[in-house]
Parts: sequence; C-alpha cells; structure tokens
Amino acid sequence: MVERLADGRVEFKMHAPRAREVRVVGSLGSEIEMKPSGDGWWQGVSTVAPGDHEFRYLVDQRRLVTDWAAGGVRFERGEWISLLHVEGLERGDPRIAA
Repeated sequence: MVERLADGRVEFKMHAPRAREVRVVGSLGSEIEMKPSGDGWWQGVSTVAPGDHEFRYLVDQRRLVTDWAAGGVRFERGEWISLLHVEGLERGDPRIAA
C-alpha cells in the first residue's frame, strides 16, 4: 500500500510476517528501508520526487514483490511492476519552504 502523507512524503506498507528485511526498490531515486511496524507489517516513509515511478518490494534480498494496492501495475518483460505517480507541489503550498 502506498499513501501520500500531509507533509508530502510517501508511506509504503507491506505485509510480510516472515521477512527479516524489506526494502522498496525501483525508480524512486534510492532504496527505501522499511521497518517492522507490528503484526507482520512493514513500513517505510520517504520523500519521492514528483513524477511517475516504478517500484517493488525486495524481501530478504532475494524476492521481488509487486504492490497490487499501488497506483497501478504494469506487466513488463514477464514481470508485474508497481506504479506510483507523485504530484508536484504548487506555488503557495505550505509544505514548500519560503
């Protein structure tokens, strides 16, 4: 699951109760480390540049997992890839430093 927070950052959530490590990988600018948040859920929050992005979750450094609850998915080269669109901040938006 992906959610845009009020402060403009993006929150990623994934249920992986047996995982030892989960990261968000793709065209987001850098990998995002996720931390366990209870009951098998993992959570990661990061700033993501405006635009269209592709991502998946990398579980235990060996298994890529598609987020079916993201802003869409695409089938490419035999694999499903999660899609994320981040709107840009407009002039006058209070989240932009003056």
